[in-house]
Order: sequence, then structure tokens, then C-alpha cells
Amino acid sequence: MFFLSALLAQDWPRFRGPNGSGVSDATHLPQVFGPDKNLVWKIETPPGHSSPVIVSNTIYLTSFEEKALLTLAYDTRTGRRLWVQRLGRERSAKQNSLNNAASPSPAADGEGVISFFQDYGLIAYSPEGKPQWKLPCEPLINNHGMASSPILAGGLVIQVLGGDTGSKILALDRHTGCIVWRALLTGVTYATPVILEREGKASAVIVVSTGEVVAFNLRDGGRVWWVREVPYQPKASPIVSPDGSLVFVAAPTVSEESARLLANFDNLLQMWDVNGDGKITQAEIQARKGPAGGFPQIDLNGDGYFTREEHAELMKIASVPHLMAAIPSDAKGDAMNRIRWIHRKSVPNVPSPLLYNGIFYAIKDGGIATSFHAESGDVIKEGRFAPSFGTMFASPVAGDGKIYVLNEAGKVAVLKGVGDWELLAMSDLGEECFASPALSGDRIIIRSSGHLWCFRDSRIPDAKP
Repeated sequence: MFFLSALLAQDWPRFRGPNGSGVSDATHLPQVFGPDKNLVWKIETPPGHSSPVIVSNTIYLTSFEEKALLTLAYDTRTGRRLWVQRLGRERSAKQNSLNNAASPSPAADGEGVISFFQDYGLIAYSPEGKPQWKLPCEPLINNHGMASSPILAGGLVIQVLGGDTGSKILALDRHTGCIVWRALLTGVTYATPVILEREGKASAVIVVSTGEVVAFNLRDGGRVWWVREVPYQPKASPIVSPDGSLVFVAAPTVSEESARLLANFDNLLQMWDVNGDGKITQAEIQARKGPAGGFPQIDLNGDGYFTREEHAELMKIASVPHLMAAIPSDAKGDAMNRIRWIHRKSVPNVPSPLLYNGIFYAIKDGGIATSFHAESGDVIKEGRFAPSFGTMFASPVAGDGKIYVLNEAGKVAVLKGVGDWELLAMSDLGEECFASPALSGDRIIIRSSGHLWCFRDSRIPDAKP
């Protein structure tokens, strides 16, 4: 049986580190850093948005080329590339301009690394980069591009395949890649699952998708409990309290402006149905100078038409309010009446929430942070830690009493990790950033649009990671 607590202290083995918590027991982490401050090394990397993961002093990363999907390994201390493996790109799926072919992060353990690519499926490599097994996955329609990352637990590889239709979760044997079980999901999702560990054992996998949060039995994929009324296209991954007693989720709903704009289908036809066939295309919206860029979000089945049936489904989704909640993990069946607390405000869009030293943090675009008592949901502090902080795609991470918040422009805000948080420092990498940072030993590893960076506090004697 796989025990989450058995991970080495310096390992950051999956998206957002140990069990997706975003929390490290790292010490002596730098407070200020950048191109000319506390930089250990900086190397060029091929394109991709996946976040770095670290096991046994090796950094794993995924990237892409026009005709190949890349998995790469780097030495944590020096940044030297250890190996790169190229996988033939089977197809080129539709992507949102803010997404790309290497958005899901890999997952690693002492036996190697697992990579997932929407344009192929799953592939496993040994620590030396030798292919172990492959599992091609059927293409799914996802107008934004898949983003859920693989995770490892209980001798299994868990992968969510989030499509606009046909969403599912797969559990594969870690050593062979053979499917052990699969289960359908109620809707599209971009979130990465987490594992529920009870009494020292990994017992369930928690998945958030449009429509519901579900705890699936890790052994056979049976539904243990579920909570309905999850808004459209959840992006933030759930988190579990260190003692395994609470599961936290966050998902915003469709914006009020979008809901108003789409409220009446007959009005939409009058505005945009150029040829009068009772359906709307992206080209017709463009011809009438409408908001054509948002068409993929309303074309739910990806067939190029927005229909009355899709409008009705979208309005059901748009009526679900913002959700940020704490759910007891010992629930059974329908757990709607077991929810510990719910908040309908301060819900982040893409960044996953953070639970650090008993305080729950929700950090939104624009540099707005809210802290809560995790057990009660009572608000401690809400405010803006930096003016004009902009949009965030990376999720916050924490260690050494600090919270690191990275925005799209490459600015890093460091907050004091307490309920009454405050801004400690601001750094600027000067490059776009979509990936979440990794913490290892006394080092911060950050992926930007063209580089992989390693920072440590130069005033502290070097501690080998």
C-alpha cells in the first residue's frame, strides 16, 4: 500500500507537491529573488505550461514541439538536463490561446515519471528516461484543452479525462499501464484530483467536475460520497486537510455579464443568426461584430453550432452559484447535508486554494486574498495585497512561513503565512508564467514561458536538496 507520508521531505512529486496541497516543509526559502537576486541557475526550456515536479533530486517537466511531445529531466542542484524523450504527436487538439499541448504536469515517484498529453495519452518512463509503457487515449472534445494532471497512489496512476462530453476518470496499474477501473464524470473539468488518506492508508480519490464533487473508492472506483451543484468548468483542484478529515473545493460560476448576455436565445438568434437556420456559428458572430472569442465556451459539443438545446443546458449551468466549501471526508452517499461550511464570495477562478497551518486561503485575480479558519469557515482577513496584480494561472504554494503567489506577468508576491497575512516582498521574473512553483529543500523552482529557474537564499549555507 502506498503511504503519502512516506514521500521524502524534499520531494514535490505531482502538481502542487505532496497530495496537491501546495505545502512544503522546506526551510530557509528566499523572500526576494529574481534575475539578479538569489538565482542559483536558469536554463532555457521548450514551450509548455506544465508545472515542475521533483523526486530524488530530479526535476521532471513536459513540453512540446510541432511533431513531438517531450518529457524532460533536470538535475535539481545544477539545472543540467539529464535526458529528454520525444513521443510522436498523434494529433493536434483544439486549445484555448492560454493553454497548450503540455499543460498537464507529470507525476513521479522512485520508479520514474508519468506524463499525460491530450494529443496522445499516458506514457511512463524510468528514472533514466527509458519508456516503460504507453496508453493511447481516445480524443475528447474539449474546446479549451485538457489540463488535469496524473497522480500516483495505491499502486495506481489516476488520470481525469475532461471533455465537454464523455468526461471520465481512469485508474491504471502503475507498473503495466493496464486499466484497473474507470468511472464516468458528470461534466467537463480542468482540476487535478487529490487522494483521501484515512488511518494512514490511501482510500479514495476526490474529483471535482461540472455538476459534482465525488469521492471514488481507490480500489474499485465505486462512488463513496458526492456533493452536487458544482459550477461550470471547475479549474481549481481540491485539497485535503493534513488529518484527512475535511475536503475543500472551490469553483466559480459563469460571470454575471455572460449570464445576462446569453439569457434569451431568441434575442441571440436575432442578433447573430445571419442565415436564419436557428443556429449560431462563430463566423456569424464575427460578421455581426459580436464576442466571437467566447464561442468555444458555448459550443458545448464542439460541432461548430450553438443550438437551442445547448443554450438550455448552458442556462442550467449558469444558474449554479459560486462554490467554496469544506466537506467532511467520512460522508457516505449524498453529502449535501454534511457540508461543514460554504462561501459564495471570494472564490478564485484558476488558482487552487491553499490550506496552511490551519488557515484556508483563497487568492483571486487582481491580488485579492481572503483567509479563513479552516474548521469553521469564519473569515479572518480579506484585502488586496498588491495593486494591479493582474491575472493568475499558477496556484499559490507555501513553506517556511511564507506563501508564494505568482501572476501571469511573472511577478511573485510573498505573503506572511498567517491568518492576518501581509505582503512581505515582491519579485519580478520579467517573463510570462503559467506553471505553479515547486519547493524542494531550500530552493524554489519556477517555470516561465522560456526558462526554468532555481532560487535559494544566498545568505544561508548551501544545503544539498
